Amino acid sequence: MEENVKPLVGFVLYVLRGSLTIFYGNYLAAVSGKNKNMLKDWKGTEAQKRYWQSLKGKFMPWTGKQRTEEHKKHLSEALKGRKPSFTAWKKGYQASKGTRIKAAEANRGDKNIHWKGDNVGYRALHDWVYRYKGKPNRCSKCGTTTARNFEWANISGLYKRELNDWTRLCRSCHVRQDNIAKKCWITRRGE
Repeated sequence: MEENVKPLVGFVLYVLRGSLTIFYGNYLAAVSGKNKNMLKDWKGTEAQKRYWQSLKGKFMPWTGKQRTEEHKKHLSEALKGRKPSFTAWKKGYQASKGTRIKAAEANRGDKNIHWKGDNVGYRALHDWVYRYKGKPNRCSKCGTTTARNFEWANISGLYKRELNDWTRLCRSCHVRQDNIAKKCWITRRGE
């Protein structure tokens, strides 16, 4: 009894996963002879094979049938002048620069559906600051302009989404301000 239940459970899982039409189409290809090796690999019972054969033409009514020339002509006339419902006809289309700028402005900040507000992560918050303040080119602490890297440093340490809470620092001043050496030592010791 249990041996007969296992294939049936697998069959039900196929249906529940939404793979009904794919599985059915593959079986029909095997039955019609397009894919003869598939019947050799068939894992189902004879009852399942009979069930699929009884469904032939119900879910996909044109499976295994040929359209008449009259029907083809009728379909052709009915579809003339229609654009396809998918966007393949726009392949290669690029909106103008003005349209792209308007679309970007319409979805910027809290108008964007993915906006997290103050719940934003570390990297995304830094990207936000770079976007609005630009790339820093001078250290506000030591005044150098010749350092290799300049970064936006958070002043309060709370990482709020306020542009006034950020200052530009060279890498060495940033390391000193955030006291990174002490933080690394604490992390290693497990305190």
